Amino acid sequence: RQEQFEKSAAGRAARAHQQGMAKQAANSNKGEPTLKWQMG
Repeated sequence: RQEQFEKSAAGRAARAHQQGMAKQAANSNKGEPTLKWQMG
């Protein structure tokens, strides 16, 4: 149960962070840097 909680909490945090970064990149630079960031 503890492991499951950590997984879901970490997953939610990572997803929220990823979405925030993507939004900022898209707003700043219209998508291309976002794609590069997502690819690595």
